[in-house]
Amino acid sequence: MSDGPLCSLIRLHCHLLDCPVCEDVHQSFICFSVPRELKLRNYTPEDEELKERQVPKAKPASVEDKVKDQLEAANPEPIIEEVDLANLAPRKPDWDLKRDVAKKLEKLERRTQRAIAELIR
Repeated sequence: MSDGPLCSLIRLHCHLLDCPVCEDVHQSFICFSVPRELKLRNYTPEDEELKERQVPKAKPASVEDKVKDQLEAANPEPIIEEVDLANLAPRKPDWDLKRDVAKKLEKLERRTQRAIAELIR
């Protein structure tokens, strides 16, 4: 008689309700339950009877062909054979420096104008 989780739930339900109909359902369910067969995958038994239930070791499939195909697909043909370094360099290499210093130059320009104005007076 196999006692799985469903059997336990039915038994608990019948016990809590004290229902004779539930007891009949539980008994008929137990009659139809099938025991599971033992399969030994990782365990090597010493007993001859258990050795018959041992599952043969699975051999991994060869993936060399699949890997070769994927590597070939990952290597695209080169579109541009020769790269011109003049095209890669930015036209104005110091544009970011000028942008960062512009605020400071504005302040300095205002101070210079004030100093010139005071010298003239």
